[in-house]
Amino acid sequence: MTHELFPALTATDWDAWHRSPAAEERVVNAERCFAELAVFFSRTTPCREMVAVDLGCGTGAWTQLLVDWGITHTTGLDFSTVALKKAASRPVSSTPRYDLWDATTDPLPARNIDVITCRYLWEYLDPATEERLLDLIRQSLKPVMGALYLSFRTATTTDPFQRGLTDERIDRLSEGWLRQDRFTLGPSDGALYL
Repeated sequence: MTHELFPALTATDWDAWHRSPAAEERVVNAERCFAELAVFFSRTTPCREMVAVDLGCGTGAWTQLLVDWGITHTTGLDFSTVALKKAASRPVSSTPRYDLWDATTDPLPARNIDVITCRYLWEYLDPATEERLLDLIRQSLKPVMGALYLSFRTATTTDPFQRGLTDERIDRLSEGWLRQDRFTLGPSDGALYL
């Protein structure tokens, strides 16, 4: 199945999902998380001076980890106000900035970004938004040294909130980057470091 089989999900859809038991009960696969951390740290050495943006940050777990790992200039962007309220309410000593953001219309908040992370968002983009966002990302990353990290599902279920990317879309995403590293995070999860 491809993303074309599902209708576009709106901010209202995601707000409802983040209020649902499914969001609260989502079980994190520890093996996949460790694999993802290993991939990210094999390519990124966080430091205080870095600037990071987490696209589709949801409730901010990864965004907060970026700050905890030392990237103090981190912004999480999402278009679900419910998810952003949950992200901002995390009890932590140093919090990232969270902003409402729509991939179809809004610019990225900065230029010369060191790393843009995009975890489990790309599966939900239509082709026009995908092209627009790739252009924005390329314009916003630091020349030569800036990196894009994406994690994604490779298998799709009938659940519109559990979409996956096809190999064709993954290959298209990888085109034109200086580096093109693809990793397996689990049986149906992968990552790109571009």
